[in-house]
Amino acid sequence: METEPAQPGIEMALVLPAVEVISVGAESPAEKLLVPDRALPREQNPFHGIIVQVAGRYEVDPSLIRAIIFAESGYNPRAKSKKGARGLMQLMPSTAKSLGVEDIYDPEENIDGGVRYFRSLLDRFDGNVQLALAAYNAGSRHVRNYDGIPPFKATRRYIKKVLKFHEKFKMQKSAGSRRLA
Repeated sequence: METEPAQPGIEMALVLPAVEVISVGAESPAEKLLVPDRALPREQNPFHGIIVQVAGRYEVDPSLIRAIIFAESGYNPRAKSKKGARGLMQLMPSTAKSLGVEDIYDPEENIDGGVRYFRSLLDRFDGNVQLALAAYNAGSRHVRNYDGIPPFKATRRYIKKVLKFHEKFKMQKSAGSRRLA
């Protein structure tokens, strides 16, 4: 049986919970975008299998890699920044080349190169995630020169954003694990 709209010419809308998506390079809360939760890809991550496999290979938390990708590119494999970083993990072409990434826009190659690079930063900074994130965003030399997180607003915002997404993704993962148990 078909149902008619409550009033002629007015259709019923399904209201979905919204999640906050911050556009690449967002500088202010006004640049944030609310997207219905179900409008995002499955598990908010269309590259789940690749991320889990590559993160396991390099012993990095997959939820952290998801957070980096979400903050860097919003899961857009064709993303390109104003400064020239490309792909899901926003690799600079010179970094990608040094990592042996042949197709910077290929999700599997980009994620593998990005996670390998992030793993090297974690190793360089004795497992300190915040310093590794700062180096991923601003460059290792700035972290070394400032003997810690550089005083750049963009880098500090980036670290907060990634850590916030990391917590959300960890919570989603644990909630999913509890549902399966």
